Amino acid sequence: MPVKDIPTPSATGRPKYKLEDILVDTIFANLFRLPRPLEKQVYYTSLLTEITKLVPGDLAPTLGRAIRWIHDHLDDLNGEINMRFSTWFAIHLSNFAFTYKWEEWYFPFPALLEEC
Repeated sequence: MPVKDIPTPSATGRPKYKLEDILVDTIFANLFRLPRPLEKQVYYTSLLTEITKLVPGDLAPTLGRAIRWIHDHLDDLNGEINMRFSTWFAIHLSNFAFTYKWEEWYFPFPALLEEC
């Protein structure tokens, strides 16, 4: 990485990147590694679940942004990555009593018919 691209501290002396963003990005990058992840998929699932339980206020917003980004780009992703995401998301939701901001994904039925 060129030196000019390294994040510099802001006026408050804090870096411009967030540890949570790097953590989630790294775990997903490894989970979605093709042809197969370095570890079993259950490792990454368990890792994200445990970290979310330990620091929900810090990790949940970052994880939510990542989930929304992946969901918005599912059509552009490899089929294997879609399957891994779907599997991970289903297990992750089951570990948190299927709670999520579902209203973000609510699409009125008539709107779906108009697209067809």
